[in-house]
Amino acid sequence: MLLNARALVLLHILVWSLLPGTFSLRSGTLSDISCLKSITDSLEDPLNNIKSSWTFNKLKEGSFCRYVGVTCWNSFRVRDLDLANKGLRGEFPRGLVNCSELLTLDLSGNVISGSIPQGINYILPSIKMLNLSNNHLSGEIPLSFASCSSLESLRLDNNRLKGGIPKQLSQLSLLRIFNVSNNLLSGPVPDFFSRDTISSESYVNNSGLCGGPLDCCKNDGCTFEGSFKIGFKIGFIIFCSFINPYILLCNWVSSYMKNETMPTKTTVLEECRKNKGKQVDQITPLPNKGLHQEEIIPVFFLALLNI
Repeated sequence: MLLNARALVLLHILVWSLLPGTFSLRSGTLSDISCLKSITDSLEDPLNNIKSSWTFNKLKEGSFCRYVGVTCWNSFRVRDLDLANKGLRGEFPRGLVNCSELLTLDLSGNVISGSIPQGINYILPSIKMLNLSNNHLSGEIPLSFASCSSLESLRLDNNRLKGGIPKQLSQLSLLRIFNVSNNLLSGPVPDFFSRDTISSESYVNNSGLCGGPLDCCKNDGCTFEGSFKIGFKIGFIIFCSFINPYILLCNWVSSYMKNETMPTKTTVLEECRKNKGKQVDQITPLPNKGLHQEEIIPVFFLALLNI
């Protein structure tokens, strides 16, 4: 398929070079023209959002840089394509391979169907930001995405993608935005633990996904953190089953000590009779041992009870 695309660009360059006014165009410019022409050839434009601008008549160096959704480098090579919400229909345009210096591609909010090409790394070798969200894409996420080493943002949300997410995507060190929510994906998610920007929200409404910021995968077991939490809960329940009798014992001993040491009315009256008529230099304090004694429970146990 890629060979056919490259053969097609050579044919386009040959055809364009035979047209009047194109002899001065450089090969890079001709390549980008072929790239843009392939988009109009492979995608339907029922709303006429791009065809009215992309005329390809009397082209000059860099004239296509004024097309709707096209941004160029200073060298008049296509750098960005913003074709979001244009009502475009059809499959992913493989002719994009001819836009060899393309950094940003936004095809979101259209009716792009079919699968993502398996050789996406060859079609978009320099891509940094790719947005294919809100389309009708199906099939699996290509493993070749892992070879797009410059990729910083990948949005595939709101499609019909199925299967697993290639774990090799975690090797994309520059990737900071990743969203596959609202698809039909399953299996463990890539290990993006070190990237705070990729959270559980990136995977919502995929009932079969697990791992990472989501629930543990049943087959692979839980992560250490999940195992620790479960182990702590079980250990605490067992600990409480042993500590409860100890707390009851402490309460009983405390109550017993109060009963044994609490002065009664009888003992107070007897003390008064003994001292009656005697001259005393100071008031003899009544025994108060145990009057305000509180239950003694280790702070450690109280802390555990508050967990």
